[in-house]
Amino acid sequence: YAPYITLTLFFVDGLIFGVAARAGAKAIVLIVLGLAIADIIGFSIVAALARTLLSQVITDLEEVLKSFNLNSITLTFGVFLWVVGFVIGIVTKGRRSR
Repeated sequence: YAPYITLTLFFVDGLIFGVAARAGAKAIVLIVLGLAIADIIGFSIVAALARTLLSQVITDLEEVLKSFNLNSITLTFGVFLWVVGFVIGIVTKGRRSR
């Protein structure tokens, strides 16, 4: 039963991340807006920090993507289930805290 449990956990993990992404989308938009305004008014410390952070995140993401080994059908199907769970988590309308 271990492969089925693993695949179920892939789906549930994607679902949890989807719900969290939906809940955090407003905060991310406000952070990006705040950084853009700081850059416009010339608050250079914030802009330089944001550019450095973004550059590091992109570099780290490239390294993670290079390390994927998609030869295993379980991993490929697991990633597919994670993406499906993520999309369902974003799309579903549940109780939203205000």
